[in-house]
Amino acid sequence: MRSLFLTTRRRLAATSLVVALAGSLVGCNDLEVISNSAPGTSDEIPIRVSGMTLNTYQGARLDHVIRAEEASLFQRGRDTELTGLSMDFYPPEGDEPASTLEAERGVINFETDTFVALAQTEHIRITRADEGILLYTRDFIYDPSAGPGGEGELYTENPFIMLKANPDGTYQEVRGNGMRSDRQLSYVAIERGNRTLGRPHVDVEEFERINRPLSQEATP
Repeated sequence: MRSLFLTTRRRLAATSLVVALAGSLVGCNDLEVISNSAPGTSDEIPIRVSGMTLNTYQGARLDHVIRAEEASLFQRGRDTELTGLSMDFYPPEGDEPASTLEAERGVINFETDTFVALAQTEHIRITRADEGILLYTRDFIYDPSAGPGGEGELYTENPFIMLKANPDGTYQEVRGNGMRSDRQLSYVAIERGNRTLGRPHVDVEEFERINRPLSQEATP
């Protein structure tokens, strides 16, 4: 299977991205143009591609890399929709990811430079590179120009669970309602109310088996 690799700079228009995408995919078997629109609405015909990697820079600095199993792109007025994705966030200095987000669905808005990760059957997970912190929730929004110094911020308004590493290899469970964090997960600020301490020694595999699947009964 061939993959598509794209590099973008901030404030790249969605139309320009689709033109670049179409040019890159000439002869690629994984390109599919889906026509389900009425005549005269060609700007709403999606370009669908399997295996996409999108590198996004702020100036000369690599900000984040998105890898998706499938992407649907539209020429104008629509977001880029992703499925089966991971997103590596890079620190202001350094060549290695500071944290990684994993989600079943995502949406990129090139007009506002924002990215939204959405849960479908399991909670989204963000893992700090040293595995010292793991975050779980139903959605995350990433704004590359928000946060202290405008260096990018992750946030959600939904309930979340944070697992913070203990010296013995287990994790302290912390629950809250709404949070903000930088890309490195060096701080986690709870938006509403106080944090609630859960179990002091959590095994990650056991926790994910019980808590990561979405259900009405089990919600972070």
